[in-house]
Amino acid sequence: HLERRFTRSSFDKPELQPKLHASFDDETEFLEQYFGSLGNGGSAYILGSKLKGVQWHVYVSGDACPVQDAAPKASLEVCMTQLSRAHCEEHFYRTEKFVSSA
Repeated sequence: HLERRFTRSSFDKPELQPKLHASFDDETEFLEQYFGSLGNGGSAYILGSKLKGVQWHVYVSGDACPVQDAAPKASLEVCMTQLSRAHCEEHFYRTEKFVSSA
């Protein structure tokens, strides 16, 4: 089966995020354009309480939860904060690294 998942926690500094990530509604609209037609379509959820701080944003599309696939599953997601800029650099796409100087 074909499925796509996008998950993220609340941002510590939402004002520093690129425009696409300014709101989960914007992210969901973007994801629907590409993945909304897979399988059973897409669904978006926000888990947790805004009043208590952290919320978890989840988008799934396709056959993410088929009835016939009842085998137990587990996943682990790690969120890291307060990392040094030097160590984070390798995880950012910089277009200038790929542009020819010619």
